Amino acid sequence: MLVTLQRRTLMASVIALLIIIMMTVLLLVQFSRTVSATAAINDQLSPAADASSALTLEQANANLALADATLLDRGDSVQAYRSSIGQATTLLGEIDVAIKDEEVSLSQLVTAARAAQQEWVDRAGNPIVAALDAGRRTRAMKLMASDAVQTSYAAMTTASRDLSHAINMRRDEAVASANGFATLLGIILVLICVVITAMVAFFVLGVQRWVLVPLSSIRHDLTRAAREEKSVIAVREFVRAYLGPFFCEPPPFDLEGSFEDSSAQTPIIFITSPGADPIDYLLKLAGEKGKAGPTFKIISLGQGQGPIAEAAMEGARRSGDWVCLQNCHLSVSWLPKLEVILEQTTGQGEHPDYRLWLTTMASPAFPVAVLQNGVKITQEPPKGIKANLNRTFLDLSDKEYLECAKPLEFKKLVFAVAFYHALCLERRKFGAIGWNVPYDWMTSDLKTGIMQIRMYLNETPPGIVPFETLNNVVGDISYGGRVTDKWDKRTNLSILRKYFQPAIVAPGDPYPFSESGVYFAPEAPTTADVRKYIEGLPLDETPDTFGLHENAAITLQMKETGELMATLIQMQPRSGGGGGGGGGKSNDDVVLEIVDEVQRRLPKPFDREVAHPLTFAKEGEGINSLGVFLDQEMVRFNVLIKRVRSTLEQLK
Repeated sequence: MLVTLQRRTLMASVIALLIIIMMTVLLLVQFSRTVSATAAINDQLSPAADASSALTLEQANANLALADATLLDRGDSVQAYRSSIGQATTLLGEIDVAIKDEEVSLSQLVTAARAAQQEWVDRAGNPIVAALDAGRRTRAMKLMASDAVQTSYAAMTTASRDLSHAINMRRDEAVASANGFATLLGIILVLICVVITAMVAFFVLGVQRWVLVPLSSIRHDLTRAAREEKSVIAVREFVRAYLGPFFCEPPPFDLEGSFEDSSAQTPIIFITSPGADPIDYLLKLAGEKGKAGPTFKIISLGQGQGPIAEAAMEGARRSGDWVCLQNCHLSVSWLPKLEVILEQTTGQGEHPDYRLWLTTMASPAFPVAVLQNGVKITQEPPKGIKANLNRTFLDLSDKEYLECAKPLEFKKLVFAVAFYHALCLERRKFGAIGWNVPYDWMTSDLKTGIMQIRMYLNETPPGIVPFETLNNVVGDISYGGRVTDKWDKRTNLSILRKYFQPAIVAPGDPYPFSESGVYFAPEAPTTADVRKYIEGLPLDETPDTFGLHENAAITLQMKETGELMATLIQMQPRSGGGGGGGGGKSNDDVVLEIVDEVQRRLPKPFDREVAHPLTFAKEGEGINSLGVFLDQEMVRFNVLIKRVRSTLEQLK
């Protein structure tokens, strides 16, 4: 149902985005049409305005030309006036000369002046009058020309006002259309902002899985169809997208948390697997809790160890010590006795510090009651070189990492032996290509190898690293002691000699552990720096890391895919289908059908009122003995029916 909801949400988001895009395109088209219409109107109005302006200007020019012609006609009169003035000026000059040249009497001078004035008046009178008349006519023509110009200006003003009014009307229409477009565009922008904000909120809240999960599921289906061997990798990516990267990498072994969840009445059960040994973690926890030494008893079960284990458990219950019973699957005959002891002694005054630790491999003979009442812990060897290296340097303290007379060589060789240990464990997944016989190397083998490296480095002189000795001790004894096949022995030594050689401690570039150069011994001062380098390593290794051909990975991936699909098929419901290929019923459907059938068959509560009269007939002072017995049973059965009915309702 969740995946269906996610897919529907994705489809709705895509449809909404398409609608927004279509609305935007339509609005852009409408806006372009409005702009085109406005431009066309302007093109139509421009010739009219130009014609009106041209007509008005032509009339004004004609009136001005008429005024100019009139002025030119009157130019001669003005010129005659100017000639008369010139003649008068000449006469006055002659008089002035005469005054200077001759001495005449004042009377003669006055007479001459009066004669000259009269002569000047006679000569110039008529031209002046004519000039004044011409001036008056000229002013009249100018007034007429001015009126014509004002009339033309008024016509031009009217035409311009009409043109401006028409343009303003069209502009208002265009602005209104543009405002409408801007409003719709703003609404679209708001919707886009809301969508973007919602998407950001989805990613912040982790709801992006509504999109990533369907895409990852589709990619997984395509991978399953096209590249079957890559199905496990696709499933891992699907889990990473749906649940997060935390579920794709193994977490560190947390024994402290399991201890806090336990009590003196609940045993702690280790369900181990080949290559995993929790004893080192248990010894470390015992030291931290003050239970190291005689207060922590470790007993390996086997033939004749049952009574010893019983005595140890009885004494620890009173004193508050710890007891660890190893390899319970090897003492199947004594396990029923263990179940009885735990049932009889649980809650019978145990010391609060008492703890019972059990280690066992998966076995059908292990008591179910002990499993149900205990705290179960499973520890499997890390899968992958990265996980193995990370586990190794999480368990290794800085004191152990730095405690050596030759720190540089020791750190390099410790990383080399850790890488070698991880590689030996991971080669088992390739089957006979990796090892002819799968060997169960333990964490204790790695710790022994680290101790041997420290010991030999401390005992040799400075500047000398006994590579040949370390190859023989670690390869032939510590790890080679478990190898039985002669070809596996040869392969084991060849792998170790690749890492235990002088090039690993030589100055310069790091010595690569694989052809790709991804893996090498880092120069890390502390274990935290080593873990930081390990975090950058790839989660999946390529075959060249193991010295194998790349086709070896195809065989391995096909094997892992087959195991995964077989497990998924086993988890599917067995009912339904009828051989016709129909989908089988889920476990919930089967349970609900059984609940409905039981409810249908469940009788109603017994009612004494509907019983036969003779059933509860009175005999003397009381009811007959059969009625008394039946009444008691009816009460018990009614309680049982009520309890079953309520339990079935809760189950639904």
